[in-house]
Amino acid sequence: MRIAFDLDDTLIPTTGPFAVGERRLGPPAGLWFREAMRTGAPTLMQTLAKDHEIWIYTTSLRKPWFVKAWFRLWGVRIGEVVNQDDHREAVAANQRYSRFSKAPRLFGIDLMIDDLPGVGIECERQGCRSVIVTPDDPEWVEKVLGSVQ
Repeated sequence: MRIAFDLDDTLIPTTGPFAVGERRLGPPAGLWFREAMRTGAPTLMQTLAKDHEIWIYTTSLRKPWFVKAWFRLWGVRIGEVVNQDDHREAVAANQRYSRFSKAPRLFGIDLMIDDLPGVGIECERQGCRSVIVTPDDPEWVEKVLGSVQ
């Protein structure tokens, strides 16, 4: 199964604080990779990667090579990164998905993990499963694992 995670406010605190792991990247990597990772995210993604393909689907403009390198430092191998540029290009070639902020089915994604309820609605309309996890959900890892099984 191909599982994609959103970044901002799902794995990385952006608009508000949420629990981040105790381990921060130290020097020299910490000089370039400053963002904190949500508590439990690296372990969850490593566990899922044993049997599934892990992707990142973000509406940000972060460069895919940068995102992959950052996750690699956390011990997580990412299959592919879909950023806003990739999304726009794919949607332009397939107008059926033009009304969606994210189009997981267009990229063969089976399960989308995001913080926005609207993305959950879009996934349902595309025939893709989703798990919506709020920044304040302490049981978010169990919620994701339960949806995979």
